[in-house]
Amino acid sequence: VFVLQDKVTNTIADALALRLTATQQASIAQNETSVPAAYEALLRGWEHYRRTTREDDAKAILHIEEAIRLDPNYSRAYAALAMVYIRNYGWGWARSLGLTGREARVRATRNVEKAQKRPNALAHQAAGYILLDSISPNEALAEFKEAIALDPSDSWSYALAAFALTTAGRSAEAIPYINAAMRLDPRPPPLFLYYLGMAYFNMEQYDDAAASLQNATRLNPDDELSFLALAAIYGYLGQKQDAKAAIARYNALEVAQGGVPATVNNYVVGFFYLPASPQYRQLRAGLRLAGVPEYLSNGEFADQNRLTADEVRSLMFGHRLHGKSKAGRFVESAERAAIFTTDGVVSMSGDWVSGTLPAKEGIARFNGNELCTQFGSQVYCGAVLRNPGGTRAKENEFIWHTSEAFTFSQVE
Repeated sequence: VFVLQDKVTNTIADALALRLTATQQASIAQNETSVPAAYEALLRGWEHYRRTTREDDAKAILHIEEAIRLDPNYSRAYAALAMVYIRNYGWGWARSLGLTGREARVRATRNVEKAQKRPNALAHQAAGYILLDSISPNEALAEFKEAIALDPSDSWSYALAAFALTTAGRSAEAIPYINAAMRLDPRPPPLFLYYLGMAYFNMEQYDDAAASLQNATRLNPDDELSFLALAAIYGYLGQKQDAKAAIARYNALEVAQGGVPATVNNYVVGFFYLPASPQYRQLRAGLRLAGVPEYLSNGEFADQNRLTADEVRSLMFGHRLHGKSKAGRFVESAERAAIFTTDGVVSMSGDWVSGTLPAKEGIARFNGNELCTQFGSQVYCGAVLRNPGGTRAKENEFIWHTSEAFTFSQVE
C-alpha cells in the first residue's frame, strides 16, 4: 500500500506539472511507517477527525496515540495529533478533552515539533493551522502551499489554504482552492462545506453561502459554528424564521457544552477573525439582523429568565456556588467559586474577583433585582438569569451577568 501511495502521489504531481524540490521528492519517497498496524490506527483516528465533533476528536486522539505507540517515529501521526489539539484549542473544545486551552495549544506545538523532524504534508498543515489560529493567515498560507507541493493529492491542504485566504480577506482567491479540495474528496467532510460557505459569506453571496452551510449542517447536525453563520446569513436574506431556528440550534449545542446563548458582543471562537476585522463586523451585523441580542442582560432572553431578588437570595445565600468558562484563543479556561452566608457575607475566588482586590468577607446586597457584591471599594452588580438547558454537571444552570456572562451552579 505504501509503494502504491508513492506512485499515485508522483503521478498526480506530474499531471499538475508541479516542480518538486529535492527535499520534497525525498519526503514523498520515504515510507513514513513500516508498521501496517500503526498506519491502520492512524486511518481510524483521521476518520474521526474528519467528522468534526468534540466526541470524535477525543476518539481520534486514542487511535492516533496508538499509532505512535506502535511506531514512535511515525511523523504523520504526530502531525495528526497536533491537528486535533490545535482545533480543540481554537474552537474552544479543550475542556471536552479535560484540558485547558493553553494545555491543548502546548500539546499541538510539541507534536508539530516532533512531526517536523521528518516533514510531510500533514506536518505543514499542522504548522499552518497553528499560525492560522494565531491570526497569521498569510504565514499559514505559505505552510499550506508547502503541503500542497509535498502531496498534491491531499484535499485538506487545499481546504485549509482556502480558509486562510478567507480569513485574510481574500475570499475570491479561496474559492478555487476549496473547489479543488472537494474535487479531490468527492465525499467531503462537513468542514469543507463550512469553509466554502464562509468564503461565499465574506463575498456577500448569501444564497450560495446558505446552500453550502445548510449542507454542512445536514452532514453534521452538531456543527454549532455553521448554525451561527447560517443565522447571520438568514439575517441578511430577511429569513427571520430560519434565522430563529438556526440560533435556537446553536444555543442548544453551546449550552449543552457548558456555554451560554449567543450574543452579538460575545466573541465566538472558531471563526478565526479578529474582533476589529471587517469579517467579524459583517458577522455581527448579520446576527443583529437575525435578532440575536447584544447582551444577555437585557432584551427578550433577560425578560424570560431573570430571577427576582427573592429567587436570587434563595439560590445563593447560605450556599456554595461553582462555575467554569470555556477555553479558546482569546479566553483561557477559568473557574469561579463563591460562598454566601445566610446574612449576605460572601467569599469569592477565580475570575469573579479581579486583580489584587480581597476575595473574602465581601458584602452582598440588592439593587432592585440585581445582585451586588462589594469587596473594598470595588462593587460588582448584575442580573442573575436562568440558563435554559444548562446542567449542574456542566455548572452552567445560571448566569450572573456583570461585566460578562459568568455561568455557575449551586453545588452545596
